[in-house]
Amino acid sequence: AKGPVQAGVEMANTPGNVIATLNSMPQYVDWFKSSFPDEADPVTFDNFAKAIEAYEATLTTPAPFDAFLNGDDAALDEAQKAGLGIFMEKGCASCHNGVNLGGNGYFPFGLIEKPGADVLPPEEADGFLTAMTRFAQRTVQIVDVERVLVEIGGGGAGAASAPATPLNGWRVLVADDSVVARRQVEETVRSLGLECASVPDGARALEWLRDQAANKWLDDLALVISDVEMPRLDGYALTAEIRRDPALRGLFVLLHTSLSGVSNSAMVTRVGADRFITKFCREELARGINERLEALGVAAAV
Repeated sequence: AKGPVQAGVEMANTPGNVIATLNSMPQYVDWFKSSFPDEADPVTFDNFAKAIEAYEATLTTPAPFDAFLNGDDAALDEAQKAGLGIFMEKGCASCHNGVNLGGNGYFPFGLIEKPGADVLPPEEADGFLTAMTRFAQRTVQIVDVERVLVEIGGGGAGAASAPATPLNGWRVLVADDSVVARRQVEETVRSLGLECASVPDGARALEWLRDQAANKWLDDLALVISDVEMPRLDGYALTAEIRRDPALRGLFVLLHTSLSGVSNSAMVTRVGADRFITKFCREELARGINERLEALGVAAAV
């Protein structure tokens, strides 16, 4: 338990800083005192490790949550279900997903509070620079590689398909925070003769949909295609919000993700998505769109 918190590629912390942080929070101090009552100074790095180890020992599988994902509604109590609802609504599933509910990548801190000038690039910096940090006494600039590839490759998604004739104005909303992935989806949608509106995250997708609903402009929306892993509001939370909104709940939602696994498939079912595609594949996406068009009584353009 002491290793990850000190590892340079993980938390890069120190025992002294960990103890100072714990002592700065009265609730943690009280918990350590109740957990180690025989020690005059219970907030120590050794006890910190013991607390982590005690918690990790409770992480058994299969757990009640696994049963819940497999369809047992009684596996979680009402408080646990309420917690799961908050977990999804706050967008936690953007990072905490997959079979292990996380551990799929490295992400910068600053999701709640905006980082300071020591991390963010200067205002006048080139658009390819997304952040700066310090490592081994050196300043490291973090570059948006995806944007670089888009600029070099003219889209990064291969040659664009020739647009087909629009099918009576049918539209699709695409939500994806990846420029490359969004363009891949857009090209697939337009190649089937559909108009396409795009947004970079679930929050903007929900805002766009509610605006369209307020103006009664949703009758020609064939489906919503959303990535699962997005900032602000992920695909799971977006779908849940759509199903909760009386003006939106009838929309057809297709979710796609680069991550697979039973937990993701089960979560898709839980939030009420109509279709789920793992490991983005243009042909599979086109097949899903065509099936939706057939249900609408529309033939895809060729």
